[in-house]
Amino acid sequence: GGAMPRLEELNLALNMFSADGLQTLASAAAASGALSNLTWLGLAANRFGASGAATLAGALAQEATPQLQYLDLGTTALGYEGIDALAPAIISPGLSALRELHFDSNNIGDSGVQEFAALTGQPGALPSLEVLVFSANNLRATGLGALANATLRGGLPKLTRLFFSANRVGYSPSFAPAAGPLRLGGLRNLVFLSL
Repeated sequence: GGAMPRLEELNLALNMFSADGLQTLASAAAASGALSNLTWLGLAANRFGASGAATLAGALAQEATPQLQYLDLGTTALGYEGIDALAPAIISPGLSALRELHFDSNNIGDSGVQEFAALTGQPGALPSLEVLVFSANNLRATGLGALANATLRGGLPKLTRLFFSANRVGYSPSFAPAAGPLRLGGLRNLVFLSL
């Protein structure tokens, strides 16, 4: 079924999609079933923000893309609110095949990474994720620590590559000596770490 039943890769980067444009695309794709074979979706540099993320989360949570393995949401103006809006998709079976997820350059901040880390601790959340990109998001060591703690609790069991570069990991007043050292033991499965 659908207009493009064999479509596996869709790159919509740099197309100036707004939240409304993403809603139109998601509705059309859901109605036609056109994305059921999609394994790769690039939405980078479309500044649809948290409201667009909510639209996308609705489509992903309804398993419109059950074979999706790669999702690029870099530079989409998500912010912390965007992570919160994506929560239904992150904890749904609709993203169970996802292996690579990009959140780079979204000004998510530590609170957004902490929210993401908490979501990944829920049963069935992103069980196949191997590559996670949080570069250039104004993050400090607290965000990295939250991800490490989530993996210690069983979240992101297949994570092997973490991109955390172009942040402020080296500066964090919350990790003063009284707060104790940053513990990254939960990231023991990593074969690549970019700080």
